[in-house]
Order: sequence, then C-alpha cells, then structure tokens
Amino acid sequence: MRQSASSKRLWAALGILATAAILLRQAGQRNWSYWLDEAMQVSYVRGSLRDLWVAVRFDGVHPPLDYLVTWAAYHLGDGREPVLRLMPSLWMTLAAVLAFLLSGGVERPARSLAAGLFLLGTPLGIYLGQEIRPYALAILLVTLVATLLEPVATLTRRRLAWASVASTLAVLTLYLTAVPLAVLWGSVLWHARSRRALFLETLLASGLPAATLGGWLWLVRASIARHEERFPVDLSLSGLGSLANGLLAWREECPRLLAGAVLPAVLIGLGLFATSRRRSWRQPALLLATTLGVVALLALAQHWIDVRYLALALVPCSVLFGEGVDFVLPDRPRTRAALLGLFLALHTPAYLENLRSARPNWRQVATYLSFQDGVGVRGDIYGLDDWSYLCLRAQPLVAARVKGSVTEANASEALRGEGWLVRTPHYRGAADPDRLVGETRPWARSPEAEDARVYRFRDGKVVPP
Repeated sequence: MRQSASSKRLWAALGILATAAILLRQAGQRNWSYWLDEAMQVSYVRGSLRDLWVAVRFDGVHPPLDYLVTWAAYHLGDGREPVLRLMPSLWMTLAAVLAFLLSGGVERPARSLAAGLFLLGTPLGIYLGQEIRPYALAILLVTLVATLLEPVATLTRRRLAWASVASTLAVLTLYLTAVPLAVLWGSVLWHARSRRALFLETLLASGLPAATLGGWLWLVRASIARHEERFPVDLSLSGLGSLANGLLAWREECPRLLAGAVLPAVLIGLGLFATSRRRSWRQPALLLATTLGVVALLALAQHWIDVRYLALALVPCSVLFGEGVDFVLPDRPRTRAALLGLFLALHTPAYLENLRSARPNWRQVATYLSFQDGVGVRGDIYGLDDWSYLCLRAQPLVAARVKGSVTEANASEALRGEGWLVRTPHYRGAADPDRLVGETRPWARSPEAEDARVYRFRDGKVVPP
C-alpha cells in the first residue's frame, strides 16, 4: 500500500513538471515569430498535400514526416502559430515521460525523475520544444525506440515490431536518427547473437527502417546532390566546447564556459562511471555516437555544425544524468531535491533570455506593413532577399500581399507601381540587393526582426520616407 501511494506521488510530480514544461515552452510567444527555417516549413504546408510532397522532394533537406504533421496541424488549426508551436511542446514533454520510463520508472524513482527533469528543464530541450522543426519529434521517436528495446532480456515480438515501426517513423523525420538507431539495434543484435530465433527476428525488424531510409534517399538523390556547398568545420577544443555548452546549458553554441553546463556535465560523467561499473554500455555508446559521431560525420561531409544536430544526444544525456544523481545521492531525497532545484536555478538566465529574445519577431514588421495599408499607404510587398521574403510570407497579416524576392536583375519588371521592399542586412545572396536601396533611409527598422529594414518603392525607384 505504501509503495502504491509513493508511486502515485511520483507520477503526480512528473505530471506537474510536464504541465509546467508545456507552459514554459508556450510562454513568450508574443515576443517572437517564425525564423527562416520555420518560415520555410510553414510555407511548404500552406498548400495541398500534393504541393507539400513536391516541395519536400525538391528540397531534400529533411524527410517528410514532420512536414506532414505540421501540414495537418496547420489546416486543422486554421494556420494559427500557437497551434503549430504546441505540437513540438507535446513531443518534448512525451519524450521526458518516456525518459522517465526508460530510466526505471517507479522502480527507480530518483533516477527516473531526474532523467525526466533533465529533458523537461534543459534550455536546448525547451527551445526545440518551441520550434516548428523536426528535432522534437525525432527526439520523441528515438526515446520511444530506446524504451521499447529495453531491457533486451525480456524482448518480445510485439515490442520488436513496435520498435521497428517507431524506427521507421524516426528515419522519416530526421536523417540523423539513423545514428542512434544503428547503436540501439546493433546492441540488440549483439545481445541476441547466441539466440538464433531472436537474432533473425531483430535483423528483420531493423531492416524495415533501413530499407525505408534507403528508399527515401534514392527518391531525393537529385535534390541532395544539388546541395554541394561546403563549409569549414571547427574541430578545435574551443569549437567542441562551444557545442557542449549549447547542448547542456544554452539554446545554441556558446563559446564561454557556462555555470549551467558544469553541473549536468559532472552528473553525466558520474552516470557514465555508474553504468560502466554495471558493464552496461548502451547509453555511453549512444552518447558517443550522437555527439562525436555526428560531429565526425558532418565534418567528413563538410557540412556546417549546429547544436541542433546534436539534439538526439539529449536522450542518453537524460538517462546518464539520472544515473549520476542516483549514484551520488542514492538515499538522500532532500539533498537530491535540492540538487535538482540547483540544476533548474542555474538555467534561469537561459529561461529568461528565451522569453525575451529567443527568436526574431517578424510579426513586428508585418504589423507595421498592415498598419500602413490601413491608413492608405498600400502596395505589394517584396523581399530584397529570400530570408525576408520567406519570413514575411509566413505572417498571416501580410501573406497575401507578399509577392516574391527581388534582385537587381528583375527589379525593373517587379517594381511597378507602388509597394514595399524589406531587407535583412546580414543575408547575402547571389546578387547584392543593397545596390537597389543605396543610401536611401528606410521607412522603418526592426532590431527584433534581425534588424530588418522596410523601404518604399514607386515606379521602379526606392523613395525616402
């Protein structure tokens, strides 16, 4: 009876934390709007399913599943931004619940609650849980596969089948899920090597996601070949340290040492020690594969490295964080609670920054242009670069008036009559769009929208306010 009451309290605590996590991920939405990659995804899902399929195949940057989910949310929610942002919030919260179960659930309450809290409270996890991109769904699906395949000793055909389905959905969400999935399925095959029937069943189950990924890559091979640009990759200690700071304590790469990164790093290190004592290597292997393994793959491909590409490392990090907490404070619940409270307190600056200015606020530019239209200063809207065009096209207030992206080459044809030009200075395309505006003073400027400048044109010429 006492154990049952304790279990109920534990689930209640997890429920309270999950609710708080969803609210935290929904907070601050009035202060920002879609940034470029989100604007592209929203642009893809506004049309029909056929239009979406054509766009995703032509783009080839990500597989289609998250786009399909966003398409459904967009059309069911009338295109409202809070509805679209609610989806990744739910994915990250469900991933935290699965991390709780993966770490032992009610049988190992200290370890499990710490693992769930890590995913709910780490700044990168919060940021990805607000972003209309595939990373949150990928984290959920990889955590689900890890939970279904644990423990190996009691694997059943049903769990193998569900893990195969979840793995297939994962590779249709994010290419990089192939890295942790290879480790998870490889570990099961290794443990089943002396049990012929289980080995063959596991091999068959792991073949479905592998074949699905191969089929999709073949389908978009021409699109992938088009992305030929190469980028220098910083593999120095400072570069890797910057990524580690972003993974453990911030929402992006951060070159300075953050106090919030030290505590989880120490606890994850203790978790590695604890698992090595039990000769359990799955989580350490997952951590190595989703951090240094991913960095090595991106470096070989000469692809730029962003901390988002390490997002799947949050799964083993959460489990090892729980292991570390349980290892250092196994029988001290009050001290353990204080330690977890310190973990959250150290991230307070990141939480506050996330509320204030985590993303650009293109809604401000859209509101200004809508106001000008209301007072009679009308006209079509053009981006002076693709960044401005896509970000404005995702804003419902002005989407119908955003006609395209203008360069010096097509300006004489596009800029007829009267209208607006919007420029994001940091964006550099094939042509130099700044020649069109010269030294003309903008009508408006929005530092919150990546320092966007709004210009007015009349009969092919940019005019001052």
